[in-house]
Amino acid sequence: MLPNLNALRIFLALAVVLFHIPTISSTVGFAYFNASPIFQKGELAVLYFFTLSGFLIIRNIYIELQQTGNIQLKRFYSRRAGRILPPYLLVLFIGLCLYHFVLPRMGIPFQLDYSLAEALFYNIFFLSNVFKTLYPNIGGILSVLWSIGVEEQFYLICPPLLLFFRKQVAHFLWLSIFVLFALLLFVPSFYQYNNFFFYFAFGGLLSILAIQSKLKWVTISWVQWICLLFFLASFFTNYLAVENHFF
Repeated sequence: MLPNLNALRIFLALAVVLFHIPTISSTVGFAYFNASPIFQKGELAVLYFFTLSGFLIIRNIYIELQQTGNIQLKRFYSRRAGRILPPYLLVLFIGLCLYHFVLPRMGIPFQLDYSLAEALFYNIFFLSNVFKTLYPNIGGILSVLWSIGVEEQFYLICPPLLLFFRKQVAHFLWLSIFVLFALLLFVPSFYQYNNFFFYFAFGGLLSILAIQSKLKWVTISWVQWICLLFFLASFFTNYLAVENHFF
């Protein structure tokens, strides 16, 4: 539906891969290189993915609400499960097999501070972000699942909420962003599990404003060049890196 986003997806996916190659290599004692800024932007790429997911998912839901006044929840969840669950479960299976069975048999030391049952519980119920926070040394392969867990939580929560606020979707998103940012500023511990849902809400709000033709200024050439410049600078330099999560 929006094929021009494919290039963005490919770039973000490559940034995530470049981030995890040295991370995974370091956990099993292999040589690695991560000195260039682009090798350190995996989590940034994930935040872009969060915004993009909010843009696409909320956009589709909003269009469905405008056309039918309802959301086919069964169809929505079945489509999400079909796209997310196969790779999610595959990575989970590979990670659990590697760290619990393969590495010990190969004599490669890797300390496990969690049980197999705990790993299955947190990941099967899409709490992989909680799992990663509680047990930081879960291994590079399993650590990649934290973002999928946050996305799945968004997929579970978002449609019922938008259905409830179907007549005021944009207002609900504005309020959500305000509340979520207020929590980030005054109660930062709320985000100890990296559940940054305001990215999804912000992306969704942009999609609705675009549908309502309220973002025409974004099509101005110099605005697009500035956005592209900031985007590239955020990945290939550290000039835009800040420690304060609110900023």
